[in-house]
Amino acid sequence: IPTWKKDQITISATTFRGNLTAYNCTTTFNNVLEDNVQYYFRIDCGNPLKYTFKENPVTIHIKGLPDAPRLTTPKEPVVEGTPVELGCSAPSYCDTHPPTVTWTPALGLSTQLQQDDTVTSTLTFNASHLHHGNNVSCTAAYYIPSGNKTVTSTRYQLSILFAPRNTSAVGSPCLPARVGGCLNLSCTSHANPAVSEVTWYRIHGEHILKIGTGSSLSIQLWNANYVFFCEARNEIGKEKSDVYKINLQANEYLSYSPALGSGGGTPFVTSGEGSITGVKVWEQPGNHITGFQLRYGTRWDRLIGRAVHAPLRLDLFEGETITQVSGKYHTSNYIYQLIFGTSRGRSLIAGQPVENSFNLYPEHAEAELRLLSGRFDSAGITSLGAHWGLAPDGANPQWAQYFLTK
Repeated sequence: IPTWKKDQITISATTFRGNLTAYNCTTTFNNVLEDNVQYYFRIDCGNPLKYTFKENPVTIHIKGLPDAPRLTTPKEPVVEGTPVELGCSAPSYCDTHPPTVTWTPALGLSTQLQQDDTVTSTLTFNASHLHHGNNVSCTAAYYIPSGNKTVTSTRYQLSILFAPRNTSAVGSPCLPARVGGCLNLSCTSHANPAVSEVTWYRIHGEHILKIGTGSSLSIQLWNANYVFFCEARNEIGKEKSDVYKINLQANEYLSYSPALGSGGGTPFVTSGEGSITGVKVWEQPGNHITGFQLRYGTRWDRLIGRAVHAPLRLDLFEGETITQVSGKYHTSNYIYQLIFGTSRGRSLIAGQPVENSFNLYPEHAEAELRLLSGRFDSAGITSLGAHWGLAPDGANPQWAQYFLTK
């Protein structure tokens, strides 16, 4: 019977496994409490064959805590959306009671393998930007006969490369927020590596205009309504922010040129989104104006009056506006001439230069033609008035409501 002795005392709290005669056996000491103690192997066969091997004692050293687990981390940078594999190796001091290895938090699937005197756990998960900067802990719990467990752990901070996320555009106007004032724009984004480039855009009608770069941008405001967004970029990818809108105090730029003419027939008012970008005018050859049509953005408004023959047409350039409407009218019937003048000095002239003159223009130099109103009958335009203001970038039914009450 193989046994162990300590200071002439036989150790009973042991477990023996293997074949002594084949020189292949293992003894497990349970509940060892003393440090730096020598143990002697002894054979006791229940007869005169008894022997203690004092010449080769075994000294057992006790640690307060097991060695901390060793983490194996990715060698290459981890990009969002790719699989991540973390390894945790803990020493197994007793092969009958190997440590239990756990992960906190449990980000994915883990597997555990015991080999020789080491237990290895592998954690596999898909990388997300939400994991970046988080700590992952590997904990090894060791069995103790008393029923308690001794635990030790090692932690690792995850570093995940990801394209910009939660990109946001905000503005801080110079108070009061008004046309001619300034606006400070700021773009923020969460990214790893950090954002390397920020581009600012303005939505103008159906156009998207690049207006600058940098996380902060200051601009001057020359319109009533603005819509901005920013785009953040790093070496992994890019993301656009939601739009930032600002509506300015532009009522002082509204003005109305009262209608001139006989005023008979059906009332009308034009309407559309954005700036006026085109004009068509129809005339009775050698006589009066029969009809006209305005284009807002890319959409033509309804025809006012009637179309005869081919119209005269003016298409405005980008940024060009109508700043003057003039011509001739008769006090008892129709508008005889229409002249549309633009901010670039161009004009569209239709009709005959006879009867009474009129000249309609805004009260403020920054304003442009927004609406035309008046009356028409089956033969032509009988009266005409002009409404001026700053064009919104998008739909703004309040403009029509404002002008209809004039």
